[in-house]
Amino acid sequence: EKLSLDERRKLVRRAVEAMPHRHREVIVLAYFHHFAYKEIAEIVGIQFATVKSRLHAALAAFAKHYRDAVYDRMNQRP
Repeated sequence: EKLSLDERRKLVRRAVEAMPHRHREVIVLAYFHHFAYKEIAEIVGIQFATVKSRLHAALAAFAKHYRDAVYDRMNQRP
């Protein structure tokens, strides 16, 4: 069974919403609004290197949450 596009979107939204604010803001600015790291640093008021480290941590957290949610969804019984 494959997940529908709508189901995947909901899982992505839940994964992003589950993140701490500091991770959520950089991932949203980078991947949903397509800002460059330098622009994100200026918008958020943090150093360029901090953007990179927060984004790295946010992506790792997102991947784990999303992977776990997909696994749970795929293993649910109807």
